[in-house]
Amino acid sequence: MSGHEVLRELRKQSSTPVLMFTGLGSEAERIQGLDFGADDYLPKTFSSPELLARLRALVRRSFLNNEEIKDRNEQRRELEQARDIQMGLLPRAIPEVSGLDIGSVWKPAKSVSGDYYDVIPAPGGKTVICIGDVSGKGMPAALLMANVQAAIKAFAPQNLPPAELCRRVNLILWSNSTGGRFMSLFFGLFDPQEQQVAYTCAGHNPPILLRSDGSETRLVVGGTVLGLFPDSEYETEIRPFKPGDRLVLFTDGVTECINAAEEEFGEERLRQTVRANSGANATSLAGSVIDAVCKHAGDTFQDDATLVVVHALPA
Repeated sequence: MSGHEVLRELRKQSSTPVLMFTGLGSEAERIQGLDFGADDYLPKTFSSPELLARLRALVRRSFLNNEEIKDRNEQRRELEQARDIQMGLLPRAIPEVSGLDIGSVWKPAKSVSGDYYDVIPAPGGKTVICIGDVSGKGMPAALLMANVQAAIKAFAPQNLPPAELCRRVNLILWSNSTGGRFMSLFFGLFDPQEQQVAYTCAGHNPPILLRSDGSETRLVVGGTVLGLFPDSEYETEIRPFKPGDRLVLFTDGVTECINAAEEEFGEERLRQTVRANSGANATSLAGSVIDAVCKHAGDTFQDDATLVVVHALPA
């Protein structure tokens, strides 16, 4: 085998530093040796001090590379553990709720996500369904999301009006967040018996409410995002939610996902996809929307993407 062939085979199984001795004089041939896996080279006429200096440099670089590899592996393990913890905070399975069919999709852009959704039983046969989006991505957003999730879990059983719950969560987020981080949140309290939903939309993308008669509206009442101002006030609105109605909650990672031509998926495509699949159950409808986004963007999500579909079932 030639020296180049030896290098090629060595690099398939080892990252051992290689110093190439070569009698080849041309620049192209030296470059070829480096491309095949050599870390440095010396001409065959060399001095012992230069050889030792180059070997010491190779060892130093090798040590640093090994340390970097160990650090990267440790970071990857920590991220994997964080992802497992975060997935444990989200609903492992959508609970069965009398009168409601609920489907969801959660796609983090990185190992961990700043997107949040939950389905929580509430007193009186009601059900909390919420969705949120922390500014930014990655670990800082995930930590803030966990903070909000814990607060909502604590407040939801108290049967608070959505506006009051958002006011309390806003104070917690404002006191705990740094660097101007904030979170949008839609908090809905569904009452299948009364066939209605009480909600607050705190700076979040207004969900699409598709009525059984084909009409459409958006749930926009609420207030500003959570965490920016300690004295923010919020409003609650109550809307009918009758059998056959569907509510589509989403984060901006769905509508702002771009394709190779830098065109966003957009809310119009979202609406068209929802209408085209309006006869499907909640899980299938959520899957159809995400499939359409994946097709649009070539399976590449630039931001965390979360979708929740709520369908009011016949009595």
